[in-house]
Amino acid sequence: MTADYVSYIESHGAGTLVGDALEVAALSRAFKHYTDKKQYCPLGSVKPNIGHLDVSAGMASMIKAILSLYYKQIPPTINYVNPNPDINFSDSPFYVNDKLSSWQSNVPRIAGVLATGIGGTNSFIVVNEHVDQIESSQKVQTSQLFLLSGKTGNAVKDSALSYIKYIKREIHADLNKMAFTSQIGRQEFDFRCSLVVDSITALSEKLTEISLRENIPCCRNDSSHLIFVFPERLNMKISSVKEFAYTYLENNESISIINDCLTVISAFDNLNKLRKSAYLTIVIECVLAIYFKSISNNESLIYAGIGAGEISAAFANGIISLEQICNYISADWRAGILNSIAVSGSVALTKIYSSLLKKWTKSADIIKKEYLEQLFYNNAVYDRDSVKIADDDIILDSLARFKQSDGSLEEMLNVMIGPLWENGVNIIWEKFCKDTDHRRTSMPGYAFQKQQYWLSEVPINFQPS
Repeated sequence: MTADYVSYIESHGAGTLVGDALEVAALSRAFKHYTDKKQYCPLGSVKPNIGHLDVSAGMASMIKAILSLYYKQIPPTINYVNPNPDINFSDSPFYVNDKLSSWQSNVPRIAGVLATGIGGTNSFIVVNEHVDQIESSQKVQTSQLFLLSGKTGNAVKDSALSYIKYIKREIHADLNKMAFTSQIGRQEFDFRCSLVVDSITALSEKLTEISLRENIPCCRNDSSHLIFVFPERLNMKISSVKEFAYTYLENNESISIINDCLTVISAFDNLNKLRKSAYLTIVIECVLAIYFKSISNNESLIYAGIGAGEISAAFANGIISLEQICNYISADWRAGILNSIAVSGSVALTKIYSSLLKKWTKSADIIKKEYLEQLFYNNAVYDRDSVKIADDDIILDSLARFKQSDGSLEEMLNVMIGPLWENGVNIIWEKFCKDTDHRRTSMPGYAFQKQQYWLSEVPINFQPS
């Protein structure tokens, strides 16, 4: 980069007869090595506004230059009437910017800051404008998980309003960056809302809905009262499940077992459509469970399932291993008949939810051949209340209520993770985001609840000394 790329100079500009003249002369000499243009670069100083801040004078100049880049405007140098007679502006690249000016540029804006403070803190700093990659917002955006939280419900609703204004103001707002920033760049509080969206328009609509809610619930931060429900059916291409497993799972052994399962499932013929669909659902839900456990340090969450989802819940609860599920599917494919799932005696007594019996029962009851035949060939009726173990349990059935169309596994994952986070489950967002190439973006900060505190009127009685 050469000096002629700089299109604004925030000068020291202390107003001294000799110092200002030396400053402009030095700048002119540097610029003339690269350009012969005259009076094209505006020059200003913040000192007429706030005075000389001693050793921190350069910092004030830096802040002004950064804000000028952000707003794409150059503030006036106030109280300027005539130039210092010892400065030859007409033969220099500079002119004094004495009015608010729009900073027009066809290339990224660059400011030079001459940061000179008392005590030898002298430097020249070049500040380049940040340019968003606008083209990324023009790509087809996949499902994103956008988070809101606050110390009060009203703070969450006010945050929603702030984001709505931001979206209206920023015509190139990037959903991917906004979602990433909401996950990585914001502190978490107990009043929470999560939004699964695939466009800026959808985000704005859901934010509007949040801003109009009467109440925003407070999470408990106690996941022992949470029961997550796996649904009876999830549809997804086998190739998409493989791609998700290879992309997001870390354990190579799990990836290998899942790949073997999917290979066997793809070999099922059309006469076994129901079992093929059930097995694919189980594998999809196991992949989601493995990934969720890798990005959360939660151990007390309880899992339940509807229909084939009962097997997924048994896996997530540690009753059945992934290898046992794969062996069972392979045996069914080879023999063409259903059998019982083999588990050890110690876990056979563990409680698991049965959607057919509509109650919690021993896991030994749901792995029998007779039970599995009913499970895979009969549509289970979801009875939400029967899933509760205690009256104050919270049922998280977002996947069970997920209206699937052409959704992706990423969308299913967002639908799963959002309500868990809303209810206090700790998500390690750095792991959740590690496979993305998104960057943070500037967004509204916390919506502080501004309150007035007035002293009540107290009579004052003065006593003579």
